[in-house]
Amino acid sequence: SHGWPYQAHPDPLGHQAEVVVPLLEKAWKQHRPPGATVSFFDYCSLPQQPFQEGQAERTEQEAECFSQALTAMPYVYLLADATIHVDIPLENLPGDSEKVTTGDTEMVTVDTNDLDEAFLVQIGPHVQNLSHDLPRVRLFDYLHKIGGSLVSEQLNVEGVQQILKDAKQSGTALSVVL
Repeated sequence: SHGWPYQAHPDPLGHQAEVVVPLLEKAWKQHRPPGATVSFFDYCSLPQQPFQEGQAERTEQEAECFSQALTAMPYVYLLADATIHVDIPLENLPGDSEKVTTGDTEMVTVDTNDLDEAFLVQIGPHVQNLSHDLPRVRLFDYLHKIGGSLVSEQLNVEGVQQILKDAKQSGTALSVVL
């Protein structure tokens, strides 16, 4: 196993695979396990949600396969002879700002109209966009402020949705910091 530095894809540049695959080969040669040896990489082995705009959603059959795999996941790890977790440092993707690695995030400001029809979810104290088709709001953007209120400290998904609804009904466009 290895960490996912990005929510949508665990290894978008293939750098983690460059480290993990040789480690697996070395472990296999060193220990020479009897019988079949299986390596399981959840992202490659299971149908995933789309991670780029324009990709098709999972089919019903893929969603069912993924759901069944989730119920089996505890057994994959608990019944394995060995489980290895590799901690690989985060690397920036092209287009990431240097600020991302320091914890400082570049903010983008849009207005509430840009979130019309957004599919928003609660991730811990944060509200995140999971819509692919919004022209000014990216997939997986977090909402930091809306109308001057800090989202993670003062609002949940329902609160944000109510503000968006009220703004639309009143014809007022509030500032939203992503």
